Amino acid sequence: MPVPIQGSFGALTQLFVVIGVVICYLLGVIFNITDVDGEFVWRFLFSFTGVTALVQIILLLVGFIP
Repeated sequence: MPVPIQGSFGALTQLFVVIGVVICYLLGVIFNITDVDGEFVWRFLFSFTGVTALVQIILLLVGFIP
């Protein structure tokens, strides 16, 4: 990977992690306001974060993320 863009990729990785956390918090608030079944909520949020983590692991393994 070219040296000039290595820092950008590192910063973008952290930015996407933080954006994912914020999205999960917002989904939790929306589910709480709409009074959705609690069993569904925790399973959905856990799955959502799991999918995003899986995508990041795949990108790490293929060498896209330094």
